[in-house]
Amino acid sequence: MMNFSLSIKNFFCHLLFCSGMARHKMNQLARGSTLILMYHRILPESMVNASIEPGMYVSAESFALHLSYLAQYLEIISLATIVAGNIPAHNDKGKPRCVITFDDGWLDFLIHAFPLLQRFNAPATVFLPTNFIGTDRKFWTDTVIELLLQEGKYQKSISASTDINKFRSNIVVQHLSQADAVSGEGRFYQIINGLKRHRAEDIYLALDELKTAGALIASDSRSFLNWEEVRSLKNSGLITFGSHTADHNILTTIKADEVRRELSLSKDRLVKENAVPRERPLFFCYPNGNANAELAAMVQDAGYDGAVTTRKGWNALGANRFLLNRIGLHEDMSSTPAMFACRLAGFI
Repeated sequence: MMNFSLSIKNFFCHLLFCSGMARHKMNQLARGSTLILMYHRILPESMVNASIEPGMYVSAESFALHLSYLAQYLEIISLATIVAGNIPAHNDKGKPRCVITFDDGWLDFLIHAFPLLQRFNAPATVFLPTNFIGTDRKFWTDTVIELLLQEGKYQKSISASTDINKFRSNIVVQHLSQADAVSGEGRFYQIINGLKRHRAEDIYLALDELKTAGALIASDSRSFLNWEEVRSLKNSGLITFGSHTADHNILTTIKADEVRRELSLSKDRLVKENAVPRERPLFFCYPNGNANAELAAMVQDAGYDGAVTTRKGWNALGANRFLLNRIGLHEDMSSTPAMFACRLAGFI
Protein backbone atom coordinates (compact mmCIF):
# COMPACT_ATOMS: atom_id res chain seq x y z
CA MET A 1 0.00 0.00 0.00
CA MET A 2 2.85 2.33 0.81
CA ASN A 3 4.48 1.80 -2.60
CA PHE A 4 1.10 2.34 -4.28
CA SER A 5 0.63 5.64 -2.40
CA LEU A 6 4.13 6.72 -3.36
CA SER A 7 3.42 5.94 -7.01
CA ILE A 8 0.24 8.04 -6.92
CA LYS A 9 2.13 10.90 -5.28
CA ASN A 10 4.88 10.68 -7.89
CA PHE A 11 2.30 10.67 -10.71
CA PHE A 12 0.58 13.84 -9.54
CA CYS A 13 3.91 15.55 -8.88
CA HIS A 14 4.93 14.71 -12.45
CA LEU A 15 1.75 16.38 -13.76
CA LEU A 16 2.28 19.50 -11.64
CA PHE A 17 5.93 19.66 -12.66
CA CYS A 18 5.42 19.20 -16.41
CA SER A 19 2.52 21.67 -16.50
CA GLY A 20 4.68 24.35 -14.89
CA MET A 21 2.32 24.66 -11.92
CA ALA A 22 4.99 23.71 -9.40
CA ARG A 23 7.34 26.47 -10.52
CA HIS A 24 4.46 28.94 -10.78
CA LYS A 25 3.40 28.17 -7.20
CA MET A 26 7.00 28.42 -5.99
CA ASN A 27 7.41 31.84 -7.62
CA GLN A 28 4.17 32.97 -5.98
CA LEU A 29 5.45 31.87 -2.58
CA ALA A 30 8.75 33.65 -3.24
CA ARG A 31 7.11 37.06 -3.52
CA GLY A 32 8.48 38.75 -0.43
CA SER A 33 9.48 35.41 1.14
CA THR A 34 12.62 33.32 1.41
CA LEU A 35 13.17 29.58 1.56
CA ILE A 36 15.29 27.54 3.98
CA LEU A 37 15.84 23.84 3.24
CA MET A 38 16.44 21.24 5.95
CA TYR A 39 18.49 18.07 5.46
CA HIS A 40 19.87 15.53 7.89
CA ARG A 41 21.84 12.70 6.29
CA ILE A 42 23.12 12.21 2.73
CA LEU A 43 23.89 8.59 1.84
CA PRO A 44 24.40 6.61 -1.36
CA GLU A 45 21.37 4.44 -1.99
CA SER A 46 23.60 1.37 -1.69
CA MET A 47 24.37 2.27 1.95
CA VAL A 48 20.77 2.69 3.10
CA ASN A 49 19.63 -0.18 5.32
CA ALA A 50 17.24 -0.94 8.16
CA SER A 51 19.47 0.83 10.70
CA ILE A 52 18.94 4.22 9.02
CA GLU A 53 16.09 6.08 10.68
CA PRO A 54 13.18 6.50 8.23
CA GLY A 55 12.69 10.07 7.12
CA MET A 56 16.23 11.08 8.08
CA TYR A 57 18.08 10.76 4.81
CA VAL A 58 18.24 11.85 1.20
CA SER A 59 20.23 9.66 -1.16
CA ALA A 60 23.39 11.15 -2.65
CA GLU A 61 21.84 10.59 -6.08
CA SER A 62 18.74 12.62 -5.14
CA PHE A 63 20.80 15.34 -3.47
CA ALA A 64 22.72 15.86 -6.71
CA LEU A 65 19.35 16.27 -8.48
CA HIS A 66 18.29 18.81 -5.84
CA LEU A 67 21.41 20.90 -6.28
CA SER A 68 21.09 20.80 -10.05
CA TYR A 69 17.48 22.02 -9.82
CA LEU A 70 18.39 24.75 -7.32
CA ALA A 71 21.29 25.94 -9.47
CA GLN A 72 18.93 26.27 -12.43
CA TYR A 73 15.90 27.88 -10.81
CA LEU A 74 17.02 29.46 -7.51
CA GLU A 75 20.01 31.25 -6.04
CA ILE A 76 21.61 29.52 -3.06
CA ILE A 77 22.86 32.01 -0.46
CA SER A 78 24.05 31.87 3.15
CA LEU A 79 21.76 31.82 6.17
CA ALA A 80 23.42 34.98 7.44
CA THR A 81 22.47 36.83 4.27
CA ILE A 82 18.80 35.91 4.56
CA VAL A 83 18.60 36.69 8.28
CA ALA A 84 20.24 40.07 7.73
CA GLY A 85 17.10 40.97 5.81
CA ASN A 86 18.77 43.58 3.65
CA ILE A 87 18.31 41.83 0.30
CA PRO A 88 15.19 41.29 -1.85
CA ALA A 89 13.65 37.82 -2.01
CA HIS A 90 14.67 37.56 -5.71
CA ASN A 91 18.03 38.25 -7.31
CA ASP A 92 18.50 40.53 -10.31
CA LYS A 93 17.62 37.63 -12.64
CA GLY A 94 14.28 37.08 -10.95
CA LYS A 95 15.36 33.85 -9.22
CA PRO A 96 14.06 33.17 -5.68
CA ARG A 97 16.74 32.86 -3.04
CA CYS A 98 17.18 29.90 -0.71
CA VAL A 99 19.41 28.56 2.05
CA ILE A 100 20.61 24.98 2.62
CA THR A 101 20.88 23.69 6.20
CA PHE A 102 21.85 20.36 7.74
CA ASP A 103 21.00 19.15 11.22
CA ASP A 104 23.24 17.08 13.53
CA GLY A 105 26.72 17.10 11.94
CA TRP A 106 26.73 13.51 10.68
CA LEU A 107 30.02 12.12 9.41
CA ASP A 108 28.33 11.33 6.10
CA PHE A 109 27.94 15.08 5.52
CA LEU A 110 31.70 15.27 4.99
CA ILE A 111 31.88 12.10 2.89
CA HIS A 112 28.81 12.43 0.67
CA ALA A 113 27.22 15.89 0.94
CA PHE A 114 30.23 18.19 0.95
CA PRO A 115 31.72 17.02 -2.39
CA LEU A 116 28.37 17.71 -4.07
CA LEU A 117 28.11 21.13 -2.43
CA GLN A 118 31.62 21.87 -3.72
CA ARG A 119 30.67 20.77 -7.23
CA PHE A 120 27.79 23.25 -7.29
CA ASN A 121 29.61 25.90 -5.21
CA ALA A 122 26.64 25.85 -2.83
CA PRO A 123 27.01 27.26 0.70
CA ALA A 124 25.38 25.45 3.62
CA THR A 125 24.99 25.75 7.39
CA VAL A 126 25.41 22.69 9.62
CA PHE A 127 23.98 22.67 13.15
CA LEU A 128 26.08 20.74 15.67
CA PRO A 129 25.10 19.04 18.96
CA THR A 130 28.47 19.93 20.42
CA ASN A 131 28.77 17.19 23.07
CA PHE A 132 28.46 14.56 20.32
CA ILE A 133 31.09 16.03 18.01
CA GLY A 134 34.42 14.24 18.23
CA THR A 135 32.95 11.37 20.29
CA ASP A 136 31.55 7.89 19.70
CA ARG A 137 28.17 8.83 21.19
CA LYS A 138 24.99 8.06 19.31
CA PHE A 139 21.55 9.61 19.39
CA TRP A 140 19.15 7.54 21.46
CA THR A 141 16.87 7.24 18.42
CA ASP A 142 19.57 5.32 16.54
CA THR A 143 20.21 3.07 19.54
CA VAL A 144 16.49 2.30 19.74
CA ILE A 145 16.59 1.27 16.06
CA GLU A 146 19.50 -1.06 16.86
CA LEU A 147 17.46 -2.46 19.74
CA LEU A 148 14.47 -3.11 17.47
CA LEU A 149 16.74 -4.86 14.95
CA GLN A 150 17.95 -7.10 17.80
CA GLU A 151 14.50 -7.55 19.35
CA GLY A 152 14.76 -11.31 19.52
CA LYS A 153 17.99 -11.00 21.51
CA TYR A 154 16.43 -8.29 23.68
CA GLN A 155 13.39 -10.40 24.54
CA LYS A 156 15.54 -13.44 25.27
CA SER A 157 17.84 -11.45 27.59
CA ILE A 158 14.92 -9.95 29.48
CA SER A 159 13.24 -13.35 29.85
CA ALA A 160 16.47 -14.91 31.14
CA SER A 161 16.99 -12.18 33.72
CA THR A 162 16.85 -13.27 37.37
CA ASP A 163 15.05 -10.03 38.19
CA ILE A 164 12.53 -9.29 35.43
CA ASN A 165 10.72 -6.83 37.68
CA LYS A 166 13.59 -4.34 37.55
CA PHE A 167 12.92 -3.77 33.85
CA ARG A 168 9.28 -2.81 34.42
CA SER A 169 10.32 0.75 35.30
CA ASN A 170 12.64 1.00 32.29
CA ILE A 171 10.98 3.58 30.03
CA VAL A 172 12.33 2.02 26.83
CA VAL A 173 10.96 -1.40 27.80
CA GLN A 174 7.63 0.22 28.67
CA HIS A 175 7.29 1.85 25.26
CA LEU A 176 8.38 -1.31 23.46
CA SER A 177 5.73 -3.35 25.26
CA GLN A 178 2.98 -0.73 24.82
CA ALA A 179 3.46 -0.25 21.05
CA ASP A 180 0.40 -1.63 19.29
CA ALA A 181 1.67 -1.32 15.71
CA VAL A 182 2.61 -4.79 14.51
CA SER A 183 5.90 -4.05 12.80
CA GLY A 184 7.89 -1.81 10.47
CA GLU A 185 7.98 1.97 10.35
CA GLY A 186 4.64 2.35 12.10
CA ARG A 187 5.89 0.65 15.23
CA PHE A 188 9.20 2.48 15.10
CA TYR A 189 7.52 5.90 14.91
CA GLN A 190 5.09 4.99 17.67
CA ILE A 191 7.93 4.06 20.02
CA ILE A 192 10.13 7.05 19.11
CA ASN A 193 7.31 9.59 19.39
CA GLY A 194 6.34 8.19 22.77
CA LEU A 195 9.90 8.37 24.06
CA LYS A 196 10.29 11.98 22.88
CA ARG A 197 8.04 13.04 25.74
CA HIS A 198 10.80 12.02 28.17
CA ARG A 199 14.05 13.73 29.05
CA ALA A 200 16.93 12.53 26.88
CA GLU A 201 18.97 11.88 30.02
CA ASP A 202 16.37 9.37 31.26
CA ILE A 203 16.24 7.60 27.89
CA TYR A 204 20.04 7.21 27.77
CA LEU A 205 20.00 5.80 31.32
CA ALA A 206 17.34 3.28 30.32
CA LEU A 207 19.34 2.20 27.26
CA ASP A 208 22.52 1.87 29.34
CA GLU A 209 20.60 -0.44 31.69
CA LEU A 210 19.67 -2.65 28.74
CA LYS A 211 23.27 -2.69 27.50
CA THR A 212 24.50 -3.72 30.95
CA ALA A 213 21.96 -6.52 31.01
CA GLY A 214 23.21 -7.77 27.63
CA ALA A 215 19.91 -6.96 25.92
CA LEU A 216 21.54 -4.56 23.47
CA ILE A 217 24.85 -4.51 21.64
CA ALA A 218 25.27 -1.09 20.05
CA SER A 219 27.33 -0.50 16.93
CA ASP A 220 30.75 1.03 17.61
CA SER A 221 31.02 2.97 14.32
CA ARG A 222 31.43 6.75 14.53
CA SER A 223 28.31 8.72 13.62
CA PHE A 224 29.39 12.35 13.82
CA LEU A 225 32.10 14.71 12.64
CA ASN A 226 35.10 15.45 14.81
CA TRP A 227 36.38 18.97 15.52
CA GLU A 228 39.30 18.73 13.09
CA GLU A 229 36.84 17.87 10.32
CA VAL A 230 34.58 20.73 11.39
CA ARG A 231 37.44 23.22 11.15
CA SER A 232 38.48 21.86 7.76
CA LEU A 233 34.94 22.29 6.44
CA LYS A 234 34.77 25.80 7.87
CA ASN A 235 38.05 26.71 6.19
CA SER A 236 36.62 25.66 2.82
CA GLY A 237 34.64 28.90 2.84
CA LEU A 238 31.44 27.10 1.84
CA ILE A 239 30.34 25.68 5.19
CA THR A 240 29.31 27.55 8.32
CA PHE A 241 28.28 26.03 11.63
CA GLY A 242 25.66 26.74 14.24
CA SER A 243 24.38 25.28 17.50
CA HIS A 244 22.03 22.32 17.87
CA THR A 245 22.43 22.47 21.68
CA ALA A 246 25.11 20.59 23.60
CA ASP A 247 23.31 17.29 24.29
CA HIS A 248 20.53 17.40 21.68
CA ASN A 249 17.89 17.71 24.38
CA ILE A 250 14.38 18.55 23.22
CA LEU A 251 14.10 21.91 24.92
CA THR A 252 10.41 21.62 25.78
CA THR A 253 11.21 18.59 27.99
CA ILE A 254 13.74 20.33 30.26
CA LYS A 255 13.66 23.23 32.73
CA ALA A 256 14.52 26.83 31.86
CA ASP A 257 17.89 26.79 33.62
CA GLU A 258 18.81 23.61 31.72
CA VAL A 259 17.82 25.27 28.45
CA ARG A 260 20.10 28.22 29.21
CA ARG A 261 22.91 25.81 30.02
CA GLU A 262 22.45 23.96 26.70
CA LEU A 263 22.52 27.25 24.80
CA SER A 264 25.57 28.59 26.62
CA LEU A 265 27.66 25.39 26.59
CA SER A 266 27.08 24.83 22.90
CA LYS A 267 27.90 28.40 21.90
CA ASP A 268 31.05 28.46 24.02
CA ARG A 269 32.25 25.14 22.61
CA LEU A 270 31.76 26.28 19.02
CA VAL A 271 33.89 29.34 19.69
CA LYS A 272 36.53 27.42 21.67
CA GLU A 273 36.95 24.84 18.89
CA ASN A 274 37.23 27.60 16.26
CA ALA A 275 34.18 26.21 14.51
CA VAL A 276 32.68 29.69 14.28
CA PRO A 277 34.28 33.14 14.29
CA ARG A 278 34.11 35.09 17.51
CA GLU A 279 32.27 37.85 15.72
CA ARG A 280 28.65 37.48 14.63
CA PRO A 281 26.58 35.88 13.24
CA LEU A 282 25.80 32.66 15.11
CA PHE A 283 22.63 30.63 14.57
CA PHE A 284 20.67 28.02 16.49
CA CYS A 285 18.52 25.02 15.55
CA TYR A 286 15.85 23.61 17.90
CA PRO A 287 16.20 19.82 18.39
CA ASN A 288 13.13 18.04 17.00
CA GLY A 289 11.90 21.50 16.00
CA ASN A 290 10.25 22.01 19.40
CA ALA A 291 10.09 25.79 19.77
CA ASN A 292 7.84 28.52 21.14
CA ALA A 293 7.99 32.23 21.88
CA GLU A 294 9.49 31.68 25.33
CA LEU A 295 12.32 29.51 23.97
CA ALA A 296 12.91 31.95 21.11
CA ALA A 297 13.41 34.75 23.64
CA MET A 298 15.89 32.59 25.57
CA VAL A 299 17.86 31.86 22.38
CA GLN A 300 18.02 35.58 21.63
CA ASP A 301 19.07 36.39 25.20
CA ALA A 302 21.85 33.77 24.94
CA GLY A 303 23.46 35.83 22.19
CA TYR A 304 22.38 34.03 19.02
CA ASP A 305 21.42 35.95 15.90
CA GLY A 306 18.62 33.71 14.65
CA ALA A 307 17.15 30.23 14.94
CA VAL A 308 15.44 27.68 12.69
CA THR A 309 12.57 25.33 13.44
CA THR A 310 11.08 22.35 11.59
CA ARG A 311 7.83 24.19 10.86
CA LYS A 312 7.09 23.80 7.18
CA GLY A 313 6.90 26.90 5.02
CA TRP A 314 8.61 29.90 3.48
CA ASN A 315 9.60 32.94 5.56
CA ALA A 316 7.92 36.27 4.90
CA LEU A 317 10.05 39.38 5.13
CA GLY A 318 9.99 40.58 8.72
CA ALA A 319 9.33 37.11 10.15
CA ASN A 320 10.63 36.40 13.64
CA ARG A 321 14.25 35.47 12.93
CA PHE A 322 14.27 33.20 16.00
CA LEU A 323 11.37 31.07 14.71
CA LEU A 324 12.26 30.57 11.06
CA ASN A 325 10.43 27.98 8.96
CA ARG A 326 12.14 25.35 6.85
CA ILE A 327 11.15 22.82 4.21
CA GLY A 328 12.28 19.38 5.32
CA LEU A 329 13.71 17.04 2.67
CA HIS A 330 13.80 13.27 2.85
CA GLU A 331 14.02 10.60 0.21
CA ASP A 332 10.40 9.60 -0.14
CA MET A 333 9.39 13.25 -0.69
CA SER A 334 12.15 14.29 -3.06
CA SER A 335 13.58 11.40 -5.08
CA THR A 336 12.71 12.97 -8.46
CA PRO A 337 12.97 16.55 -9.77
CA ALA A 338 9.15 16.65 -9.95
CA MET A 339 8.71 15.60 -6.32
CA PHE A 340 11.45 17.98 -5.20
CA ALA A 341 9.83 20.92 -6.99
CA CYS A 342 6.42 20.05 -5.57
CA ARG A 343 7.90 19.80 -2.08
CA LEU A 344 9.36 23.32 -2.41
CA ALA A 345 6.03 24.57 -3.72
CA GLY A 346 4.14 23.10 -0.77
CA PHE A 347 2.11 20.55 -2.75
CA ILE A 348 3.51 17.62 -0.72
